[in-house]
Amino acid sequence: MGGSVMGVRLLVDAGLLLIVLISIALRRPFTLQYAREQVAHEFWDDPRFIHTNYVITGVWALAFLVLVIADIVLLYRPDLPPRFGIVATVLALVGAIKFTSWYPERRRSAAGTV
Repeated sequence: MGGSVMGVRLLVDAGLLLIVLISIALRRPFTLQYAREQVAHEFWDDPRFIHTNYVITGVWALAFLVLVIADIVLLYRPDLPPRFGIVATVLALVGAIKFTSWYPERRRSAAGTV
């Protein structure tokens, strides 16, 4: 059962990574739709706004890559403690969440805008 659960986790995490990478390739970073809910319409086409979303989407891609790597390691090394995957998942997702809130604020501060 443990192997099949890890296999499913790998498929889900790889699917999320693929969605994020495809969104970048299609020039529609997946964070863009969520970010547009937070900012005025007049900023939607601003190159800085779009660039910020590429960066944030890239960080999410990295987070999902960490999850995929952890899944693969646990799939092929079932002797490792499950906390390895838990720690990798928590660090990757919390890091991406914190970056998602921190980075736009940093960009606004650097540009001197509100």
